[in-house]
Amino acid sequence: MSSIFVDFEMSSVSKAHKDVRLSCKREIIEIGAVKLDEKGEEEDSFICYVKPQYGHISPYYENLTGISDDMVSNAPGFQEAVKRFLDWIGDDYVIYSWSDSDEDQLRKEAAFKGNMDPRFEEMFEHWIDYQKEFGKLLGIDKQISLKDAVHAIDREFTGQQHDALWDARNTAYIYKLSLNPKEFNKTMKPLIDLFKPKNMSTSLGELFGSEFSKLL
Repeated sequence: MSSIFVDFEMSSVSKAHKDVRLSCKREIIEIGAVKLDEKGEEEDSFICYVKPQYGHISPYYENLTGISDDMVSNAPGFQEAVKRFLDWIGDDYVIYSWSDSDEDQLRKEAAFKGNMDPRFEEMFEHWIDYQKEFGKLLGIDKQISLKDAVHAIDREFTGQQHDALWDARNTAYIYKLSLNPKEFNKTMKPLIDLFKPKNMSTSLGELFGSEFSKLL
């Protein structure tokens, strides 16, 4: 079974398309993914720009992602780009993304644009929010950004942030580290200690002293 790590970069739908924005405020403009084998080693990668259907890439998103209108002018539209991605994924896999925003975007955009590929539902059945899984591994409820998670393992963020392929690769790196629980816990201990809830029964005595305990 392969482990797929995916990331989407997006741009906002033009304000001129008010009716569209009611259902879908953003469009995917880049799909990046890596495929890991059972040992956590990268065996393949996928990258594809996507031409937006409703307007141009706004200056804000161009600055954020480094993706310009020129770069997507000859790119496939949403339907074709997603088909290529589904073809690349294959059959036996689990798919991960950092947070649930990518899955939500794909669901909304596919529904709005009428993409009825039968492989969609199967993909969503195998989709896991790795940001949430990361929190479970640490034993904390706080949502950690991908950048902070990478820095927590004392590693520089590889590649450009908000580049779909590199965001996927950095998520995959954290996953690979988690395959060795002993090393993962050792590396993540400072982060666990920082965010793990304190024991309230102990902290009350520490905060207020023995006189407070007599009142209980």
